[in-house]
Amino acid sequence: MIALAEAGFHAIAPDFRGYGLSDQPSEPEKAGFYDLVEDMVGLLDALGIDKVLVVGKDFGAAIAYYLGLCHPDRVKGIVTLGIPYLKPGAREKWDSAPKDLYSRHWQEPGRGLADLGRFDAKTVVRNIYTFSLVVNCPWQKMVRR
Repeated sequence: MIALAEAGFHAIAPDFRGYGLSDQPSEPEKAGFYDLVEDMVGLLDALGIDKVLVVGKDFGAAIAYYLGLCHPDRVKGIVTLGIPYLKPGAREKWDSAPKDLYSRHWQEPGRGLADLGRFDAKTVVRNIYTFSLVVNCPWQKMVRR
């Protein structure tokens, strides 16, 4: 974000409800993606921003997609990292993703802790993609010696 600011751009990195330093919704079982999309619209309104280029990674990618679908008049473009676009309700497509894809570690209860729990948090954050790539790279045979 510093590089963007130095290049003259503005960047916003919100904590979604219940994530980061934000408060959990009072009734989390009733909260959904649409609430987070509307939070983004509210944030844009509060900041006086009419239209944005949205960049979302992993969980944030889904919010970026939904923001574009629900409020196309507010979105100049969408860039996502970590997950492909899936039509709403197309969860079954995750089944075709590589079994060891890092974002799938948290889809199965207990798997993330079992796979990554032996490492300290700093190691996991620094190496999360590497842990996945070692297993899934189609070119891994060329890389390993």
